[in-house]
Amino acid sequence: MKKWLGISALLLAPAAFGQTISKPVHVANCSATNSPTFSNPGKIATMVCPLPEPALSGNAVIVGVTASGTLAAPTDDKGDTFTQLGSTSTDATNVVHNALWCSMVTAGAQVITFNSSGSTNNNNSGFAAEFNDVTNCTMDVGTSHVTTGVASGAQTLTGGSATPTASGDLIIEYMTLDTATNGACTAGSNTSITWKLGGENTFQYSCWQWGQYNSTSALNPNFNAQVPASSSAYNAIWASLKTSSTGTAIGTGLHAISWFHQNSPNPASVTATLKFPVYGNTHVILHSVASSCYWTGITSSPALTWTLLGSTIQGPQYSGIWYAKNDTSPSSAMTISPTTLGGCNGTSNNIYTAAMIDLVNGATNPIDTGWGTSGYCATSGNPTSGGGNITGPTCTPSFANEVILLVESNAADSSTGFPTPSGNVFMQDYYTCQASGCTGGNNGPNGYTVPTLADENDGWAIFEPGSTLTAQTWTMSHDTSTNTNLGNWSMSLGAFIPQLTASPGSQVNGGVQITGGVSIQ
Repeated sequence: MKKWLGISALLLAPAAFGQTISKPVHVANCSATNSPTFSNPGKIATMVCPLPEPALSGNAVIVGVTASGTLAAPTDDKGDTFTQLGSTSTDATNVVHNALWCSMVTAGAQVITFNSSGSTNNNNSGFAAEFNDVTNCTMDVGTSHVTTGVASGAQTLTGGSATPTASGDLIIEYMTLDTATNGACTAGSNTSITWKLGGENTFQYSCWQWGQYNSTSALNPNFNAQVPASSSAYNAIWASLKTSSTGTAIGTGLHAISWFHQNSPNPASVTATLKFPVYGNTHVILHSVASSCYWTGITSSPALTWTLLGSTIQGPQYSGIWYAKNDTSPSSAMTISPTTLGGCNGTSNNIYTAAMIDLVNGATNPIDTGWGTSGYCATSGNPTSGGGNITGPTCTPSFANEVILLVESNAADSSTGFPTPSGNVFMQDYYTCQASGCTGGNNGPNGYTVPTLADENDGWAIFEPGSTLTAQTWTMSHDTSTNTNLGNWSMSLGAFIPQLTASPGSQVNGGVQITGGVSIQ
């Protein structure tokens, strides 16, 4: 029982008047879609979209949401209030609705929930992006600006003209296509602003971009879109936010800036090209697939060397971890193209999901090779009955302040979290159904409240143990309301280390003496 979704998360550096916003702080992209594999998911009530790390003090979180139902204000795990930025945008066929919200969130907020309702509420997707130096979520122009129409082929889509009152505004633009799948967009081109792609949900199509507008002349933001269908209704919405020196910028340690989830269509009849905007120096892709059609390689543009952690894929329900290191010129326009085993392309077996994580301040050799075997900690199983927790591998971090990333793949059932080790964050984005809104079967009963039809039924997690270098045993909980047997499953973990200031044998990292018995790769 495989399910799918696409998701992404971001963080921004300083952006006051006269300063330059150089990079995001935290971002997540998420979506629930009508998968060709399963029946229509029906009426969605909520969509959970976690940031990769807790929000920092004094920062703004901007949320963009798309749904075919009625949109309501997002919520978070700190009870913060989100204010809508202007009005809701509705496409030319009155099917898909877009809106933007903003909140000066409480420090530590991480789990963002999109809320919507309606008799045909599905195709939900969105993003959450954290920025510092945003002035109290105050809009410069006073409202959002929207445009709708019908697009086909390669086309530049504009968002509507308005004139900011101050130079240095943060501009956010969000665009969706109603009927297109496998769409594509690139950042637009306007004078006095350098657009950067914030994220793209390739298969349930939406994308967004951001930039700092250093002018007070009229602005009509544009996207470059590629519509694979003969035509598709679209809508675009943008807002301008005042900036000042406020909030908290990203620090010098190892941080996960963004978390993007992408999924293939079924069948995967095209070679996937996925957008992966990056700002850090270490990039990680967690990959799971239901069959033997696992990835055998990755190419990217700009070109980077992608390495399979541990040189192996954990099977027979496959999971694996790829990474690229020492990116000295990270690009918000980066694309990746995976390759699979021969004979898989265009088949229903070639259904995959991937989480793409961007890390800043990674070490030159970012892998903790003392973690598991050569830096790869993994195990697999096939329980024949029972609904209890699954026990995964036990591994020990070697360095303080590591970032540990997990991908787990199930043949059936849905992961619902990782009870141990304490402090890990379950990174699956998922939806819940309205009380009378689901269609049963693979989607679960009405009122289903566990992860479903989003992000596959697989599990994802991030864990930052700080200076605690004790052995960690990973356990997984899973839903048993429709099925008690996971079938084949596998779990893969990688541990990534921060930049070090001395060689092993003399390095004191976070108060922990490195004795030279552990190598860094």
